[in-house]
Amino acid sequence: MIKIHATRLQSLQLIYTLYTDSDFEEYKRQAMDYEIMKYISGKACNEEEAKQKWEMIMTANTMHNVLGYYSVRRIEDNEVVGLAKLVYHGSERGSLEGKENGLAEVGYSLFPEFWDKGYATEITEYLTEFAKTFDDIKEVVGIIHPDNAASKRILTKCGYTLFPTIQEEGKQPSEWYKIKLK
Repeated sequence: MIKIHATRLQSLQLIYTLYTDSDFEEYKRQAMDYEIMKYISGKACNEEEAKQKWEMIMTANTMHNVLGYYSVRRIEDNEVVGLAKLVYHGSERGSLEGKENGLAEVGYSLFPEFWDKGYATEITEYLTEFAKTFDDIKEVVGIIHPDNAASKRILTKCGYTLFPTIQEEGKQPSEWYKIKLK
């Protein structure tokens, strides 16, 4: 069951709240942590890079009233476990292409102490189900680093399949996993 309370969503163990400007420090702790970022950007961000990425997150969060980047907390104790996103692909750049083409993107990053506890699977399953509630989202993609075996397992377990992509020169290596919704 999908519970929606304006800018807050809830799955079995987790609460998802859309990021606002006041959440930058929480995001920065993740962005500046190499263990979290090694499969996302290949390196930890410095303060300026974290601010630039934050601006992209805030851009995505202005593109829709419910979709975006979320702070993810455990229901049991309100502790932050990480972040999650369900956005129209490209919305971080202000692009409407994903919305026009029916393509959304799912993602997450968790603090290391919350790895291997099932949260990433819960986030992926929940946000994939949530995507199904939107008539204009036809498919969802998860974009991961090819060496990220844990995320490959999670996406595959959640029904996503590897979609052939061309590696862009100068960009972080990536694999696209997609699931058709309609």
